[in-house]
Amino acid sequence: MFTNLNYQKLFSYFGIIPYIIIILDKFFLHQFTSNILLDFSILYSLIIFVFIGAMNWNLKKQLDKTLILLGIMPSLCSVLIILLYLNNYSVISLIIILLSFQLFFDYKFIYKEKKLKNIFFGTRMPLTLAIVLVLFIIQ
Repeated sequence: MFTNLNYQKLFSYFGIIPYIIIILDKFFLHQFTSNILLDFSILYSLIIFVFIGAMNWNLKKQLDKTLILLGIMPSLCSVLIILLYLNNYSVISLIIILLSFQLFFDYKFIYKEKKLKNIFFGTRMPLTLAIVLVLFIIQ
């Protein structure tokens, strides 16, 4: 029964659980203040954003310069977003835009091969769209 289970894909979907809890709390449970929900959503989204960029790294082989840039940019952008947020700027829209760009460029440069499109459309795209939707809702 579990021989065909893709644990990487399963754990990827587990990453949505905190967003589900945020939505449940915002509309039904009311256990956290809206500031805590917003802070957690922003910081957790940045962790995911950086993690997705880091997944493009393969230290065992020489990478294309484009993949190196795609791997570094989320970290640099996250530092900028954190600095903006600490200075009381609203950054949710910026995170949504950056996640959308990351999704587009990952498809264009990483998932363009036919064998990888299943991963993109089965995991990468639905998870990113779910994150973007939650960020729109809590904004």
